[in-house]
Amino acid sequence: MKFAHISDCHLGAWQHNEKLGELNLQAFLTAMDICLGKQVDFVLIAGDLFNTPSPDLAIVEIAVRKMKQLKDAGIGFYMILGSHDYSPNAKSITDVLSSAGFVAPIMNYEERDGRLILKFVRDSKTGALLAGLSGKRRGEDAEDFAKLDTSCIQRESGFKLFAFHNYVKGIAPSEIPGLSSLPVEMLPKGFDYYAGGHPHRKQQYNSPTYGHVVHAGTLFGCRPLDLKVAASGERRGFYVITAEGSNVTDIEFCEVHTCEVVFPPSIDIEGMEVDSARAKIKQHVDGMEVDGRVVLLEIKGRLATGRPYQIHFHELEDELRRKGA
Repeated sequence: MKFAHISDCHLGAWQHNEKLGELNLQAFLTAMDICLGKQVDFVLIAGDLFNTPSPDLAIVEIAVRKMKQLKDAGIGFYMILGSHDYSPNAKSITDVLSSAGFVAPIMNYEERDGRLILKFVRDSKTGALLAGLSGKRRGEDAEDFAKLDTSCIQRESGFKLFAFHNYVKGIAPSEIPGLSSLPVEMLPKGFDYYAGGHPHRKQQYNSPTYGHVVHAGTLFGCRPLDLKVAASGERRGFYVITAEGSNVTDIEFCEVHTCEVVFPPSIDIEGMEVDSARAKIKQHVDGMEVDGRVVLLEIKGRLATGRPYQIHFHELEDELRRKGA
């Protein structure tokens, strides 16, 4: 059995930057092509396939058309929702895909006497058992983990997958200070592979109790912090897992590379006049090799006179674009 573990695609992100949105979408299309080439049996998406519950339908159409290529090749899709594409009060695009039988949600449980009786979805092709909990905003899904009852699953035999969308203390903590993390002890026991989403950095953790706890990270990212990490040289992508029986025999990281990210040292304009600050920033821009690359500029300091808008950042952006950024 071979399956792909992907998370945090955030399709539809970068609404105010068309080019970054295109690169983000291209990362997903590239990942799908790799899955086809690897001939995986199914793809498991551990949350945040989309950046919002109601993304741009033009992006949805392109993504679904690519996913149909995999479906036509006999590759199924399973998923949980993440903190971005989860909606407690309204229908989302993932509900539409699920109702059409295009993807199979694995957030399958029954509430009984204050407990969540976790059930499974069996993959007809491989016999694998899949279950999971969706991520919710502000870490509200932590309450669901405390209520889990996995007795129904424990009675079943076969390879067992659990998908979740949360940070994990000491293993995959939040990249943003102050956000809550889940103690690893709250993960339900008895699964052969734990497919994590939410952290945007890849991480593997193996233990005698939980076996393989893996976060795939993001394919491209949906915020400047993700681009800063990419500029540091950290690879982006997803995992392809091979298993025999109930044993994981291989966990392969598949890199998804879209373009280089340039992030020079911060430009300090502390105490400078507006004209001097603009000249200093432009000097940095003029000396950069940016063709075909994403460029991040970090400018810090308090101007002696004038306002930040007087630096005319849009002119700097136009200059970078003329240079091919």
